[in-house]
Amino acid sequence: MDSCSIRRCSECYRFRVVYTGGVSAFIGAISGLLAGVVLLMMSHRQYANSQLVGTEERARWEARRWPQRWRRIIIGTTVIANIIGFAGIVLSTQFGIEWAISAYALASLTIPLAIAATNTRTIRVMDAGLVVEDQLWRRFRPWSTFEHWALTDETLVVYSTGWKPSLRCARADIEDSRAAATVLESVFKARESRSTE
Repeated sequence: MDSCSIRRCSECYRFRVVYTGGVSAFIGAISGLLAGVVLLMMSHRQYANSQLVGTEERARWEARRWPQRWRRIIIGTTVIANIIGFAGIVLSTQFGIEWAISAYALASLTIPLAIAATNTRTIRVMDAGLVVEDQLWRRFRPWSTFEHWALTDETLVVYSTGWKPSLRCARADIEDSRAAATVLESVFKARESRSTE
């Protein structure tokens, strides 16, 4: 075996080691990410269940986050971004334009946004706070994390006090938005009267 063949074999071996190590690291990272998401979901559900013991439900409705107009914009943006991402894959694989693959990576970031915009959630008004549930998550937020609420032509918003996002619901999705507003008004009035005592 000549020196060129030995050099090629050693380069091949190094490539296999690096490739195998990279694939193993990627699989490990994805597994850790999925395990973390499952643990986070379980902890949110457990916390919500512990806070709801002995509390009564005052109202319940189902709604998506954004009004129809915003959902159309988000879905349209996602479709356009994924067409550009697919074109990036074609340009990268067929024409050797390596930077074009980054268009696909950027396009993939719009998919969670579209899912969040179109996902219907169940909102439960409890004595202790608000519960937001969807197919996978159950989150509880006490009334102390909200400062006020507003009902507009398009949305029902319960505004947060701190860094957490406000709770938004598309008004058209709520079966009886006036009843939901009445319950929220009574909750916030009761809280104000307790704070002034």
